[in-house]
Amino acid sequence: LLLAVVVLTLALRKSEQSKRLQKMAKFLQFGTDVVFGILYMTIFDYIMAIFKCDWNNKEVITHLYFDGVVCTESPHMIHMIIAGITALLFFCTCATMVVAGCDLDPVAKGTLASPAAVMRLKVLFFKAAYIIVVN
Repeated sequence: LLLAVVVLTLALRKSEQSKRLQKMAKFLQFGTDVVFGILYMTIFDYIMAIFKCDWNNKEVITHLYFDGVVCTESPHMIHMIIAGITALLFFCTCATMVVAGCDLDPVAKGTLASPAAVMRLKVLFFKAAYIIVVN
């Protein structure tokens, strides 16, 4: 999806804005809004589910969803590190796409004209905090 955004951006810069490219841009904007705006919480929750361990148990810390998985042993620790890095990258990508979806010019009247970039970032941050606290 991100590669398609880059290719479309380069195509729009090099050529006149044809109707076909404009339709593709609207479709791509819809796709990025769905993935990075609506499905963000579901995807982020799926990534953070690996941290759902019984941390209150003093003897053996096991995963709450997967029986027999010890959270403090090597394979699961590696998966948690990779999931943490992936969650951070996904959050940064979502934040970038939220800001990129707004035209920050206050007098713009185009399709992307939205002065609410800061508010959308705050909502994104609080969604992430909610998912982290719930897990």
